[in-house]
Amino acid sequence: MLSIRLNDLQFFARHGLYEEEKIIGGEFVVNVLIEYAPQAPVVYRLEDTIDYAAVYQLVKQKMQQPTPLLETLAMQMVNDILEACPLAENVEVSVRKVKPPIANYIGSTEAAYSKRR
Repeated sequence: MLSIRLNDLQFFARHGLYEEEKIIGGEFVVNVLIEYAPQAPVVYRLEDTIDYAAVYQLVKQKMQQPTPLLETLAMQMVNDILEACPLAENVEVSVRKVKPPIANYIGSTEAAYSKRR
């Protein structure tokens, strides 16, 4: 298996259940892992691998659409990537809310989803 990773993609977005999150917005970090079995012993052409620039555009587009739950975002991204990348056999996406609006909470929250063909 060959792995393609998009690490620490940073976005400002308006995801969340609470009205203040929709108004103020917040910082999010997305990580993507895509695994596939290359058809050739060595990959030389973009057509024979996963186009991570195209994957980034899918993630960026999804992050621009306000969504109440991180779980929903992660699941939608995984399904979109599997649909757009026929070579992908396994996809995992994590979406981290850097500073969730929880009283006296220091840390981040994250939802991750993976799906195998």
